[in-house]
Amino acid sequence: MSIQKTDFDSAFPLGDGAAWLAHPLWRQNILSRSCILTRRKSEDAPFLRLLWSAPEFIDDFHPLAPPLPESDEELEKILQKEFSSTIDQSRSLHWIIRSADFQPWGLLSLCQISIQHRRAEVMLGVLPGKPFGLPIAAMLMTYIFFFKSIKFNKLCSLVFSGNQESFNTTRSLGFREEGVLMKHLYNPKIGDFCDVHQFGLLSTEAFSTKNSRLMHKLLG
Repeated sequence: MSIQKTDFDSAFPLGDGAAWLAHPLWRQNILSRSCILTRRKSEDAPFLRLLWSAPEFIDDFHPLAPPLPESDEELEKILQKEFSSTIDQSRSLHWIIRSADFQPWGLLSLCQISIQHRRAEVMLGVLPGKPFGLPIAAMLMTYIFFFKSIKFNKLCSLVFSGNQESFNTTRSLGFREEGVLMKHLYNPKIGDFCDVHQFGLLSTEAFSTKNSRLMHKLLG
């Protein structure tokens, strides 16, 4: 797997200075044998509308995701500003998940990024019919970027009660359940408050024997 041609930590040490935040790696594609992650930007607006119209995607990504702006022009402007911003400004990074033939299938986001605490929350959603193993490959590629390239310490994941598939996938990739936020969010789809389970993964746990084998198998 590669992050195009640039090795991040060989150019700049861990930090949050202007040069570190402006490094080209933040906007480069992340490549592997089976998956490509591209930073989302203005030209991805039509695909985002497709994603937001698919209930299966929303249920995976975030059941309470806010609606997109009605205006295409406004959406494109938001996406371009997001793409141009540094993580201290946006506190987020968003990638389009693509198969090896560059076909878009979903979205992977790092949100609530804390430079001080080297921590972020990950969200992932894909469309039905995606190639086998694509979501897992995308997550493993994120581990390499997050823990090795930018040297962050902890990745968090929030899973809504009842989403058994997300529970199983999250656990299988090494996350530990840290607690349950009881009746934490109101879900208008069910007309009730719902529990949210918090999972965490540390840099020291991300590259277990199991995950390393998966990386070799899926990423090449």
